[in-house]
Amino acid sequence: FKGSLQVVKTGMLPNRAQIEIIADCLSSHAKKIGKEVSLILDPVMIASTGSRLVDDAAVEALKSKLIPMATLLTPNLPEAAFLLGKKESEVESYLDES
Repeated sequence: FKGSLQVVKTGMLPNRAQIEIIADCLSSHAKKIGKEVSLILDPVMIASTGSRLVDDAAVEALKSKLIPMATLLTPNLPEAAFLLGKKESEVESYLDES
């Protein structure tokens, strides 16, 4: 990175390698500037048809590398349910109660 990034927003990251590169770059940049970079993570993983767009390795990398770094996570309902290991109806019920 050149300059001083303050915020980064991601979209679909289709594989583990790309996720790891982004996580490493964000960590390195944070060390360079002396503070964390705000990460807005949109975990695009499921198509509107319900088909998965990323493989299991990418999902695990998201969970272990980028989600812990995220300032804001913006999944849609199917993605939130998938990440939580819940049914969409369970997530909807929780949101309705909030």
